Amino acid sequence: MAGIVQHILDDGQFHRSRAFVETSLELSQSVRRLLDGESGLRPAILGHLLTEVLLDAALAAENPERLEAYYRALEAVDPLVIQVAVNSVSSRPTDRLAAMIHTFRHEAVLWDYLDDARLCHRINQILRRVALEPLPAEFAELLPRFRRRVASRAKQLLEGVPVVR
Repeated sequence: MAGIVQHILDDGQFHRSRAFVETSLELSQSVRRLLDGESGLRPAILGHLLTEVLLDAALAAENPERLEAYYRALEAVDPLVIQVAVNSVSSRPTDRLAAMIHTFRHEAVLWDYLDDARLCHRINQILRRVALEPLPAEFAELLPRFRRRVASRAKQLLEGVPVVR
């Protein structure tokens, strides 16, 4: 339980940080321009999501062994045990978490964040899941600049959040 609470606290600190807010806003504005000034939720969601996944990508590129170790650790746990544990502390039980963990492990989604085409595919999957329009093909052209921007702010983005390097 202490680990869950710590994760929630760390996540809150990360999302409230000046670096996260600035980076997320900057990426959102670039996406909004690409989408001809779209004013809906899609640009804001994408700025937030891209800041997170491109930070994950920067950390994985910096130390791929850490991501390999993460997947080995994930393989060592029983998804059903995780689902039961989550249900024991959740106000809304689920019967789908174990299957999601299995799929996440099998597809090794985090590795896709390192490749622009695969990342675009994953982002469009997320957008479809939340009933938003997929991105135009031109979106991929923004990713190299977005990657550089997030990587350049990695230290500030992680400030105050415990990270094992």
